[in-house]
Amino acid sequence: MSLIGNIDLPALEESLRYRFLHKGLLLQAYVHPSYQKHSGGCYQKQNLEFLGDAVLEYLITSYLYSVYPDLKPGQLTDLRSITVNNCSFVLIAVKRSFHLYLLQDSSGLTQAVNKFVNFVQSTDSEREQFEETAFPKVLGDIVESSIGAILLDSGFNLKLVWEIMLKLLDPVLSFSSLQLNPVRELRELCQYKNFDLQFPDPVKISGGFSVRIEIHASDNLLSFSATNHSSKAARRMAAQEALCKMRALGYRHKSKSLEEIVQSSRKKEAQLIGYDEQCVVIDYNDFIHAENLVLSESTNQDSV
Repeated sequence: MSLIGNIDLPALEESLRYRFLHKGLLLQAYVHPSYQKHSGGCYQKQNLEFLGDAVLEYLITSYLYSVYPDLKPGQLTDLRSITVNNCSFVLIAVKRSFHLYLLQDSSGLTQAVNKFVNFVQSTDSEREQFEETAFPKVLGDIVESSIGAILLDSGFNLKLVWEIMLKLLDPVLSFSSLQLNPVRELRELCQYKNFDLQFPDPVKISGGFSVRIEIHASDNLLSFSATNHSSKAARRMAAQEALCKMRALGYRHKSKSLEEIVQSSRKKEAQLIGYDEQCVVIDYNDFIHAENLVLSESTNQDSV
């Protein structure tokens, strides 16, 4: 049985906005190491993830450098750290529904992916009821492996991959929801104002945890609390409430936040910096063709 029938390749290509000449590359980009029903290798074995990660870092660096010419090196580095990371790519994978095409044989991985997808697709009020939800690394991996596969299939046409990247990562590159962790932001504000910030130990209650935050601001004692199934989530909720209250009282950091800096900065058209080479010729005989990828029996146990 051909492996090519296990993925709706036309639909996936439509999501990627690219038609593959060599379908086997696209298939391999979505095969997880736990999937042992074929002998064609996975995205890790074929180095597609490695290649995609490397080219995305270069392309995103080029984007930030050309779009935000007035930002300082440290600010550009912060933006790149926010953009070029697995968490950002995981969110892109869910938004583009790439998780629907993943080939894997791990019940634990299936559960983790489904839980995260439900979390992302829920409303803000519903998310507060979720326990601490981990970002499944595999979803970010397939975004990187997809880019790696496109780069190989196109003969290292970096200009083409650049155009695809701009459309694929638009939700991340727009920085529409740029925000620091509220706990970190609260710490920085209190340090700047020289306020005493205390995080008493979480209290176990029925169905979760109760977390309290205390701030000794001048002669005032401010206290904030929140409850959640997860103590970490409860702490973030309490920190967010504390930040809102502190701002309402006029307590703000002297420096602009990264979000404010990005929103107020001059923006220019995105450019691919330093690329004017011709596409190279690739020997595709070294790649496994889609029709040669077949299913086989496996007794391997589930792995995440």
